[in-house]
Amino acid sequence: MEKTVQRLIAGGGGTIETRTRTKHRASRTRQGTTAKARNSAMMRNYCSVFMSTFMPQDVVVEYIKFMAQSPLETTLTAQTVTTYVKKATDILAEFTQEEIEAVQSKLPSDNADLHTYMINILQRLVIGVGTEPAVRYIIQQLSNPETFNLYVYLGFLSDEPISNIKNPALIPEILDLVMMPNENVPQGLQKFPRMSIAKLIHELCLDPEKDETTTFTTCDTRYTCDTQKIFDIFIPSLRQDIQNTELVTRERDAALQALCNLGVPSEIDTLKNVILGTHGEPLDMRMYALYCLDAHHMPASARSTYKIANS
Repeated sequence: MEKTVQRLIAGGGGTIETRTRTKHRASRTRQGTTAKARNSAMMRNYCSVFMSTFMPQDVVVEYIKFMAQSPLETTLTAQTVTTYVKKATDILAEFTQEEIEAVQSKLPSDNADLHTYMINILQRLVIGVGTEPAVRYIIQQLSNPETFNLYVYLGFLSDEPISNIKNPALIPEILDLVMMPNENVPQGLQKFPRMSIAKLIHELCLDPEKDETTTFTTCDTRYTCDTQKIFDIFIPSLRQDIQNTELVTRERDAALQALCNLGVPSEIDTLKNVILGTHGEPLDMRMYALYCLDAHHMPASARSTYKIANS
């Protein structure tokens, strides 16, 4: 806008009204930009003062109350909301499970619908934390029909949030959540979270070349991987779904991908049967089973098993 005004004045072009309107637009633009910068600075100062004045739990409650405002009533910008989410998540990462529960208990409850909405906001903030208290809180919330939320359930069990979990001792509890029948989860969605869980299990429990710096290396049973449910319940359920010709193809595919993500040599025979089409597997499943035998999914000790494709 400023260049337009300068060009018109320098060249003498345009009418006085045109030049005046353009100047006014430029002025309003500059004022708007200045106001945004001023508001941003005020918000940073407000956050700093706010966090130094109140208890951390109260700070998170206030952030959630702000984020729960109706879009028609709030003056928050997307940048401000992002700031709130980041600051709230950083605080929650330092909380115990009891402190996270205390935040929930402090959320205003005079409006039932708004109260539920704020609980969902808290749950969505917590799923990105990945600490043991945060995971246990979410599992507790999703195991309770009164606080269960499908979007939080699917969000928690998707690739990115669940990859933040670094404590293998949490695996059995997560498996319980995924494996238990849940009428609140549509039938078509119940089997798909197992793919993300399988990746996490491989990373924390089964990968012989795992990066030890990202996991707990103590012998304390509170921080070690209990593989009993993995081999006694999880893997047999995947194998059963892969071989179940009554399931729709996408559900059999999901089970195969989960088994592939585990990368366990003990299931090579299962993959061999898929490759050979023993249970009427379609061509895409048979090809994917071959892919599951590559060096990316199977440890070095199992790479010689490629020969089964020609057996």
